[in-house]
Amino acid sequence: MDSAKRFILSIVAFTLIIITLARASNMLKVSGGEDHTLVLAENKFVWACGANYSYQLGTDNSQDQWTLIQVEGGAMGTPHLQDINNIAAGWMHSLALDTSDFVWAWGDDSCGQLGNGPGGSSSTPIQPLGGEMGTQYLQNIIAISAGRSGKHSLAMDVNSLVYAWGYNKYGQCGNDVNDTNELTPVRVIRGEQPQDVNNPNLYLKHIVAIFAGADQSMAMEKDDPNDPNFNGCVYTWGTNQWGDEEYEQGWIPFGNGLLGTGSDANFSDTPVKVHGVNDVNFLEHIVAIAAGWDHCMALERDDPFNPSWQCPTCKGRVYTWGNNGLGFGGGPSSPSVGGRLGDDTTISRSTPVLVLKGRQDTSNIELSGTHCRHSGGRGPFNGS
Repeated sequence: MDSAKRFILSIVAFTLIIITLARASNMLKVSGGEDHTLVLAENKFVWACGANYSYQLGTDNSQDQWTLIQVEGGAMGTPHLQDINNIAAGWMHSLALDTSDFVWAWGDDSCGQLGNGPGGSSSTPIQPLGGEMGTQYLQNIIAISAGRSGKHSLAMDVNSLVYAWGYNKYGQCGNDVNDTNELTPVRVIRGEQPQDVNNPNLYLKHIVAIFAGADQSMAMEKDDPNDPNFNGCVYTWGTNQWGDEEYEQGWIPFGNGLLGTGSDANFSDTPVKVHGVNDVNFLEHIVAIAAGWDHCMALERDDPFNPSWQCPTCKGRVYTWGNNGLGFGGGPSSPSVGGRLGDDTTISRSTPVLVLKGRQDTSNIELSGTHCRHSGGRGPFNGS
């Protein structure tokens, strides 16, 4: 299926899901992948629709679905996947997290993104193996991320350790290895994160949110005003370049800077700390993160009504970095015009810039969103 057909199919699937949600009141969560959509119902069953060429719908076949259909139980041994707390749709694979904190995966496994060893793609849910966790299956997991346009997966356990598996050409699994796919979960190592003297280890820790992009990964450290060691910093790893093989055709400018460190390196296979605006110090007091195909975003804390929070410079601002020029859009004949960083330019950035307010009415706290009181939580954007 070519890119134009996939794009049309994804738009149709998204429209159908919006219509369905408008008619229903028992949906808890939705997750949009490249060409398919997952929906988590209040009864903790999972539904899916859209393209199914790589079994990403989990229906035990490869037939595309234009309306919602239930995901099969697969290795769970039940007619349908059940007791699910969270979902994550990737490019051609899907993830789910059950109420017992086990992970389920289905769809394409060409790069090991299902985490089940050399078992191959699966049309119904299977469990990622324990890998470096040292258990039969990955367990005690509280957050998952599949990456909308990626072929790797991330998970975070109850001890705030991060695991990754799948496509690792650019080190997006963060284990100091590149150009070798990881077929079972590996621990993301510490990289540039300072060592915690109370809990010395080689691994990334004290993480409260994760996000998998296309070929890059992100993690957010907890922000604790009572502990100077925890400043809500952001860590990235994987490719530092926007684009892929399509850039060889020369119709989109190529560049480096996706990791937000100002570096010209092509990739980093260990976590690096995202720098601040104008390359000054580092991003701090961040409460939410997101990774796109060619750019990344971070949301700053703002809690003016909590006197115990000592951060007078925190204003709930949004930071972005990465490609800000032409994008893939409709292909070489009609690429997107850029401007995705929101700084009133089409200049790409290798370190974060502040998103301008545009038409936002900052005089209305209820509408402006300038007073974010996000507190982190069990997933990439959970909390309130």
